[in-house]
Amino acid sequence: MKSRIAKAFTTLLIFSLVFASRSELFSQDADLKTKNLSASDLKLKWEDNSKDKGWDKLLKEMGRNGFKRVAESSWGFKGVLKDQKTGKSVDVEFCVFDFYSPKAVNDKSFQTGSMVWRKIGDEVYKAYLIYPKGISDVEKSLMESVEFYADKNNDIKKANSFGRQFSKCVNGGNHTVLIDTWFGKMKVKADCKTSCITGIVACGGVTAILELVSGGLGTPLLLATFGLCAGAACASCLTYCALGSL
Repeated sequence: MKSRIAKAFTTLLIFSLVFASRSELFSQDADLKTKNLSASDLKLKWEDNSKDKGWDKLLKEMGRNGFKRVAESSWGFKGVLKDQKTGKSVDVEFCVFDFYSPKAVNDKSFQTGSMVWRKIGDEVYKAYLIYPKGISDVEKSLMESVEFYADKNNDIKKANSFGRQFSKCVNGGNHTVLIDTWFGKMKVKADCKTSCITGIVACGGVTAILELVSGGLGTPLLLATFGLCAGAACASCLTYCALGSL
């Protein structure tokens, strides 16, 4: 099964890099240019993150909750966000790594989760999300997710921010997204509901990989897969939602 997962996610990553390797979305405030991280970039990012105390605590909690990482299921990007009015800019980075519950599969069901690393300038948000058991719907999975984050002192605290806000952003119509930077809040426009749904449908032949982590009993949410598939159709919108969802 492991080789099938590796092959499928390699195909998915190539699909994403070909169609969404560069994201440019202009609004009245911001210019964001990003580049998707390659599989080797994400592997190095995982290794670097694992040296972070807060991230390590979050990872251990995922393990205690019975979740195992799907090593090939990751997605991320890095880039520069620039204020078009002042010319000030900030480096940005976002990564998500997916997990699944072997116990849920043994119980003839499925349950997944994700770890998220987001960095805007020097500000880092690191968290894990656990999605409801037996739910395939992406929006419902995110809205009903359980989320914990590591604060600046590396203490683990309950959150209700990223998963729900990301879901509202991706599934909403035309709206304003606020991104916090060292030079203030930047307003950007996002309207990715239709194109993201189209992207998921277009990528449907590849998302069958989800069945491998559910015992063939369903298609649970793997956030990296969502990013890769939908990103091919609406990379710009997804990057804004990922950076502004808190």
